[in-house]
Amino acid sequence: MNLAAEIVALLREHYIDSQALDAWIQAVEPTDVCKRLPEIGISHTHHLRPDEIDYFHLLVAYCGLPGFAKIVRRTFPGGVHYPGIGILPRKGSENRWFASAIMPGGPAARVGLRVGDELIAVNGAPYAPITPFIGLEGCDCELVARRTLYGAKRQFTVKVKQTSPRRALPRATRGSIQRFRAHDGSAIGYIRPWSLAGDRHWRLVTHAATNDLADCKRLILDLRGGIAGSSPDFAEFFIGGSPELKLYPRSGAAVSINSHWRKPVILLVDATTRSGNEVLAFALQRHGATIVGTRTAGAVAAARPFLLTDRSILLIATHRVEVDGTDLEGVGVAPDIAVEPKLEYSAGEDPILETALALDA
Repeated sequence: MNLAAEIVALLREHYIDSQALDAWIQAVEPTDVCKRLPEIGISHTHHLRPDEIDYFHLLVAYCGLPGFAKIVRRTFPGGVHYPGIGILPRKGSENRWFASAIMPGGPAARVGLRVGDELIAVNGAPYAPITPFIGLEGCDCELVARRTLYGAKRQFTVKVKQTSPRRALPRATRGSIQRFRAHDGSAIGYIRPWSLAGDRHWRLVTHAATNDLADCKRLILDLRGGIAGSSPDFAEFFIGGSPELKLYPRSGAAVSINSHWRKPVILLVDATTRSGNEVLAFALQRHGATIVGTRTAGAVAAARPFLLTDRSILLIATHRVEVDGTDLEGVGVAPDIAVEPKLEYSAGEDPILETALALDA
């Protein structure tokens, strides 16, 4: 069975809307099946290949599904990893690549690359997220980038690492934790969860909020660009009514159980905020959290991954999702304070975060 036929067979078996699927199949040439999957009508239906960073991140994110985890372990006995320099790239105008996120403490961060830099070439070859780095793990590469549209090209010597999403994403979340000082002198906590796909990721957020940032008067939770979704249960930490316990031992420090964050929360969102992160934003906004940025993606269908015979991944929307009776698919969550994001040639400037930091307490 060729790839297009394999994809169509899986869609016929699992895709949520059989009528829309039939119409799409009739309109698409077999050679265009992969390219035209985004036109199928419901989010979370797309095809990913091993030359995309998202491919490796989603392999790990969906390993919470027992059957899929077994397939991944069998297919990748040495673990899931890819060669990289700690950049999540995004295509922008005229098909140019830009650094949309830089992992804290990673190789790109250490040499001074910034979000918004145009990524031009690696060792003389055109930049791509994976291919130019294959075989260079542990070695230096020469990355050519540009900070302004008409500015001079800059050359950075960057070490290529074998990147394991299972380790790298939690490490990036921990590295994102910061404290800012508000105009009134109060402390503002900031956390960017690079992934919320599973309890172990969420525990990093709750631990940071109740320990490292416990004395902060406000918390900024940055939900932009997160890898995979999150669980609706996570809203409990901010809005749940279950009791907190404090255990006082005979000696030593008290221990808190079931801690919550009861102070103001500001959420940062944009069109890269998807899936369960939109559900979390929707829930917190209804309970008083302030949302800053642009409307979220409106991509909240539930999906199932399939590893195809050529090792590419097919993600298929299998269920529609309503959030407390509201359908967010194709709609998303609107911000309370609209701020247009700036990526291309932004030199690391972040108007959404800057707006959130300037809000009155």
